[in-house]
Amino acid sequence: MTDYGTLISDDDGTGHVVPQPSERETQPLLGPPEPGNSWRPPRHFIWIETAIFANVFLYGFDSTITAATYATISSEFGAANTASWLTTSYLVTSTAFQPLYGRFSDLFGRRICFFVSTITFAIGCLGCGLGRDIVLVNVMRAVCGFGGGGLMTMATIVNSDMIPFQKRGMYQAVQNGMFGFGAICGASFGGSIADYIGWRWCFLLQIPVSAVALVLGFLVVQNPSRDFSLHQSSLKDIWTKVDFSGSLLLVSAISIQLVGLSLGGNELPWSNGWVIGSLVGSVLLLVLFIIVEARTTAIPIIPLRMLKGRLPVSAQTANICAGLAAYAYLFMLPLFFQVVLLDSATKAGVRLALPSLATPIGGLISGVVMSRWGKLFWLVRAGASLMAFGNLLVLTLGFHDQAWKYLVFTFPANLGQGIIYPGLLFTSLAAFDHSDHAVTASTVYLVRSLGSVWGVAITSAILQNTLKKSLPTALPDVPGKDDIIDQIRHSVTTLRDLPPELQYPARLVYYDGIRYAFLFSTAVAALAIVASSLLKKNGEMRRVFRGLAGALAKGAIRSFALIFLYNTSTHLLWIEKMPRRVKEGRPSSRDEAVELADVANPPEAEGEPIIPKRTYIKVVSAAFSFFVAGVNDGSLGALIPYLIRSYDINTAMISIVYAVTFSGWFLAAISNSHLCQYLDLGAMLVLGAFLQLLAHALRCWTPPFALFAVTFGIVSLGQAYQDTHANTFVASVKTAHRFLGLIHAMYSGGCLVGPFVSTAIASADTPSRWSLFYTFPLGLGVVNLALCVGAFRDSLTIKAKRSVNVGSGDGSRNEGALLQIKETLKTPSVWLLSLFYFFYLGAVITASGWVVEYLVEVRDGDLADMGYVPAGFNGGSFLGRLLLAEPTHRWGERRMIFIYSVIGLALQLLFWLVPNIIAASVAISLLGFVLGPFFAAGVSVGSRLFSTRVRSSALALVFVLGQIGGSIFPAITGIVAAHAGVKVLQPVLVALLAATGISWLLVPKTSGLHHRD
Repeated sequence: MTDYGTLISDDDGTGHVVPQPSERETQPLLGPPEPGNSWRPPRHFIWIETAIFANVFLYGFDSTITAATYATISSEFGAANTASWLTTSYLVTSTAFQPLYGRFSDLFGRRICFFVSTITFAIGCLGCGLGRDIVLVNVMRAVCGFGGGGLMTMATIVNSDMIPFQKRGMYQAVQNGMFGFGAICGASFGGSIADYIGWRWCFLLQIPVSAVALVLGFLVVQNPSRDFSLHQSSLKDIWTKVDFSGSLLLVSAISIQLVGLSLGGNELPWSNGWVIGSLVGSVLLLVLFIIVEARTTAIPIIPLRMLKGRLPVSAQTANICAGLAAYAYLFMLPLFFQVVLLDSATKAGVRLALPSLATPIGGLISGVVMSRWGKLFWLVRAGASLMAFGNLLVLTLGFHDQAWKYLVFTFPANLGQGIIYPGLLFTSLAAFDHSDHAVTASTVYLVRSLGSVWGVAITSAILQNTLKKSLPTALPDVPGKDDIIDQIRHSVTTLRDLPPELQYPARLVYYDGIRYAFLFSTAVAALAIVASSLLKKNGEMRRVFRGLAGALAKGAIRSFALIFLYNTSTHLLWIEKMPRRVKEGRPSSRDEAVELADVANPPEAEGEPIIPKRTYIKVVSAAFSFFVAGVNDGSLGALIPYLIRSYDINTAMISIVYAVTFSGWFLAAISNSHLCQYLDLGAMLVLGAFLQLLAHALRCWTPPFALFAVTFGIVSLGQAYQDTHANTFVASVKTAHRFLGLIHAMYSGGCLVGPFVSTAIASADTPSRWSLFYTFPLGLGVVNLALCVGAFRDSLTIKAKRSVNVGSGDGSRNEGALLQIKETLKTPSVWLLSLFYFFYLGAVITASGWVVEYLVEVRDGDLADMGYVPAGFNGGSFLGRLLLAEPTHRWGERRMIFIYSVIGLALQLLFWLVPNIIAASVAISLLGFVLGPFFAAGVSVGSRLFSTRVRSSALALVFVLGQIGGSIFPAITGIVAAHAGVKVLQPVLVALLAATGISWLLVPKTSGLHHRD
């Protein structure tokens, strides 16, 4: 990135650029990476990313695992009164020392700080696992926090050194995803690990991961080589630059403040002198810290220019408000479910598993907006607005709302959090020179962490004060009333054991307190909106933001913005499948003329191609058709239990549905090439849309089971026609990799929506109401048909009879189609790739189709709640297709798909062997995530393997043969389950996932180039 100097936003919002900081503030270790257009990943890049992302995973895992285990740990030592310090000690040290890593890594080097944080964290985990008393365990948790504070910070700093600002968005997305993955694993599996193999293993299992990160870091993590080497300065010179006074004051102020916030309202009342003294003392120390930073001759820990001017102040104000509102919301939401719905902690966790997907989706949206338009200020405002709106929605929830509201209404706040966090980080980074990025990143994390602690402390105080004030008057006079009130205030589970005359009034008081807390978080989110509205963009800032927009377009959009990386020579496929008049050089419209010119003269320079508006409309139509198909496919698994009960059939009869589905795909396989000789592109798409519409119309009135099964053959026939030709068209346009990512992500989006809508309708009181769900895809089908007719009206034709050229000879249409099919069938790679899809689609459709029945029958889950689990699987698949597409392509499809297969097999074994519904829900969602990029990778490899003469028919045949697996294995599972029970699902999935990985290794290697016969 161009060196602009340091950008300061003045009070009037105009801003100005000041010269580079003086020598004492210069961070010589840093030098901006190479410009984005010439940047190439450095040597050992993959291993560096593996090392730092392993630490990021541990940071997320450890930050949540004690919440699930602290009760077990404290009970073993008989120290329930000090249980909270297992979390508090880690929180205090990790937050207090986190800001030091930024500046110290500038002075002492990235390697030293990376090693210190990793080794200290591992030692702390070892001490916790071997500790023999609660005091030692608490001390070692503090040691963990000292190292843990640097795990995330150093990952961000190391990536900032290696990757230019233009490319960093993609890797920041992966980093955030790894943190979320670790946090979900810690919260979900911590209790299971403690119950089955002992709580000590919650800490000991982290040591091997730390060891891997440490060894890899020792081998590959290096200090930046530009302009500086530690060997050029003596240790004495380096120590003279360390701001010891500022470091001590900052750590002391943060530590004292966090201790006071942790004690207040929990172990001590807020009016206690120790609590008040700690909070006042922390403020005084912070004031003293600011004075010292302004006068120090050393390099300051946080330069005060980062806290001056409208832009920095507004950004950090919005940052602290966002952290406060987000964690206040996340802290109160599970409590809301346990009080309002009397959910167990396990069931509340299941309810939160799906809304948690909204956060990475928000990160995706943030990446798209940043890369496309660079509107960071508006991104921050949108995120804050969504957080405020989400809190308001939760305020409207009551005791007896419909089940879907408890899921849908919890999405916006999480979505806003995912949008505002990267927006604020990149806003802060863009405001300062590259030499300040390490300190800027650590400052952003510090302010956000402080906000999160304040959010939990303040909302906890609001709730406890409400309970303390209202419970004595709300409860009737009963013996031991004071003891009952004390139990209610300190344990939500006590509510379930109270008699009705005490339970309902207590729940009402809790409900009021939680609503007051949500009202507070809403107000704080509104303050974030106000702060974000003060962000002003000046002339120099526009230069930075334009650079950011173009930069992220090359990096972040490839991670976030719906990329599927088809990686084919799309102009060859375009010539193969384009309308006849364009092949002959007679475009029917200006749009097609532009498209033809683009095909004939592909641009050499990297940039945004000009795409006709009509092409965008056609892509939207294709994407919507995939969404409709996803709604149909994703809903069946959630409806199977209702079908069994409504039609009074067994699981073997359900297998008929999958068999009929296969018949539709098979019929499409043998008829597609023949129909293509007569029908143009638009006509084929309209035919597919009409068949799907017909099937949905036949379903929505609860038809006899035989007719209901037949409709799946009709809908699969329509899907086969429409999906095949939508793929063909989208692969022909410019930047096909982006648009292919869009349409396949829309399919996963439909699979995500389908279970939500179907379960919400089917779980109503009327047993046969489940069929009304199909009015939803019926309405979507009408829109789908209308879009196809409108968008592809230029190709709604029946082709005139003429001879066609196939190979070197001429023949009739039928002969041409027959010769193409014969050549396709003689291609060995077609059969090997089909084998991979055969097992892959068999595993995916079997998992999503039977998981609800398994959880209900084997794990005793509630049918109304388990119906949403497939949405987690499909949501994971949606994110996997988006976020894993780029690393899969960059690091090699062959290697990465096999790695994903191994991870998927491990997750499936976890689902099988850990009988916990939360663990099962999370494992299923993560399984969908790692299986997400399989389809794209197979298409990409197949496009390089198949010659242009047979590519279209070969891919169609591969998909159809794959659908055989998607039909046979669910059917076989149903037949076997009718005799042995649905518990057979687990070994079937293990076998299918293992076969998927093995069959992938049988697919021939490719040279990375398309055949150009």
